[in-house]
Amino acid sequence: MGAAWRLQRIFPDVKIKAFAAMRTVSNETEFRGLIDPVIGRVTYRSQYNDCLRRP
Repeated sequence: MGAAWRLQRIFPDVKIKAFAAMRTVSNETEFRGLIDPVIGRVTYRSQYNDCLRRP
């Protein structure tokens, strides 16, 4: 996300799309294994200055 934030700062009118090779799981009961591919979205929330990952 750091790279995406830097690119967004330099190119504010460009929509950034990214691929994450590794993701984190916040709730350990949702962990299924090291190889568990998903398609999702990471969204930057400016009102909180953080990111939201779904799924």
